[in-house]
Amino acid sequence: MSKTEASHIKNHISDSSILETYQQVLDNTHDAIHICQDYKPVFINKSFSKLTGYDRETLMGLQFTELIDKEALEDSQIAALFKSYHSDEFFSFKAFLHTKDGEKRYCNIDIRSISWHGELARMLIIHDLTAQRDNEIRQKALFEITEAASFSPQIDILYEKVHKIISRLIHAENFVIALYNAERYEVTIPYFVDVRLPAENLAYCQRQAGNGIIEYLLRRGRASQITRRGLERLIHQKRLEYKEEPFHQWIGVPLFTQDNMVIGALATYTYDNAVVFGDKELEILSFLSTQLAMAIEKKRAEDDIHESEEKYRLLVENIYDAIMVVQNDRFAFFNNVVCELLGYSRIELAVNSFENILAKDARIFYGKLLDTKSETEKKNEEELAFIKKDGSEIYVEANSNLIQYRGGNALFIIFRDITERRRLLTIMEEERNLLRTLIDSIPDLIYMKNLQGKFILANSAFANFCGFENADQLLYQGYPDILHNEAAAYYHQHDLDFLASKEANSTFEEENTDSEGQKRWFLSTRVPLLDADAKKIAM
Repeated sequence: MSKTEASHIKNHISDSSILETYQQVLDNTHDAIHICQDYKPVFINKSFSKLTGYDRETLMGLQFTELIDKEALEDSQIAALFKSYHSDEFFSFKAFLHTKDGEKRYCNIDIRSISWHGELARMLIIHDLTAQRDNEIRQKALFEITEAASFSPQIDILYEKVHKIISRLIHAENFVIALYNAERYEVTIPYFVDVRLPAENLAYCQRQAGNGIIEYLLRRGRASQITRRGLERLIHQKRLEYKEEPFHQWIGVPLFTQDNMVIGALATYTYDNAVVFGDKELEILSFLSTQLAMAIEKKRAEDDIHESEEKYRLLVENIYDAIMVVQNDRFAFFNNVVCELLGYSRIELAVNSFENILAKDARIFYGKLLDTKSETEKKNEEELAFIKKDGSEIYVEANSNLIQYRGGNALFIIFRDITERRRLLTIMEEERNLLRTLIDSIPDLIYMKNLQGKFILANSAFANFCGFENADQLLYQGYPDILHNEAAAYYHQHDLDFLASKEANSTFEEENTDSEGQKRWFLSTRVPLLDADAKKIAM
């Protein structure tokens, strides 16, 4: 064997070893990997086989495009996909992939060029987004049910909206909502849709609880799935009675309140043998049932107290103060003024958290108030900062109390916007400080007296003349308090005479003695300060 041949074999063995290691890495990555050359698969990793449900041998005989749900793609996307196979540019898109068991997985697919056995190949990295997408869809459905509960004018409209929301997630053309009154042992069917029954047979129904399929579900107290064969067995065992047309499959869940009290049931069923309900459909019903129970309970409670609330609604909505009731960190009640001041719509505020509108000082205040955990007769008045939707702060004057509301502790808050008032007070304080600075900078002696002849303002020059370190030491004192000489009584009475007279301005020369005993002459001017009725209130 020549040295050239030996070197070639050594390099081939080395390349094969690297390739084998590379394949092992790809085979154990979490994302699905599909490598192809001219549409033909050359490598499939374990994750891709697990994602689709097919074994590797089957997948090696399938083009990747055969697994894509092309009906969910636009023509331009399909064209771009096929074009990407003959390009070395990076390409990314989202699509549904068909699996062996008939499901569709929603995936993000990245296509990039690689070298495979020395030749150009395209590697597809498939990331399964199904769980994320399903969660987003469910969260959207939760929000829509909450929104429907808050803004449906009548509870039967809420039921219809809930049916439409659930029908977007699962096959639910036959649908029933049942309510249960444990005290009366009564079952009510307020909403019922069956494609095989005429409308007149779907009227509101109320009956004593018996041995029907709804009562069977309520007794079990958990999500249930019943096939036609299962229904026949339950009837034979006399565990339930069912006189309607037999269904192909039925699934239902109980409706529980937050206190774990059963208030009803939610169910859907099908006569079509092609429709199959599985764990996914039952899980979706269970997932939405808690929110639906809360929505129904909330709506029924609202209807129960609607008459009493209506008496005060117009009053509450037409006053200038903002009013809200907060319970479990949620806005249980609020008037339009709250929305106007905070910048939220009613929908946004209804699903928002109370904590989200509180600045730091407000969080501390309400945290301490809630820690008392009892009703308070004392009015808790405080100036606090609330956070608006746009992130800016408004200052409010809030009167807050702990109350009982619909069977639980709640915060009752009345507040008004004082942001402008605080701004004006700040301006006044700044102007007052500016005035103080100005009069202290003037070398002339300046002071102000009230009707009793007491100093209510003085500048630094006058304070120094009188022998004081600062003007505040003169406040609410008169000449007799600071001069302690014979002239003090004269000056004091002179000022009182001016304050009591109708004289407008007074300018005169006078001799005075400073704090060191030196006599000095002054040209003094007295100017009266008048109130709205032109009466002297100071000079």
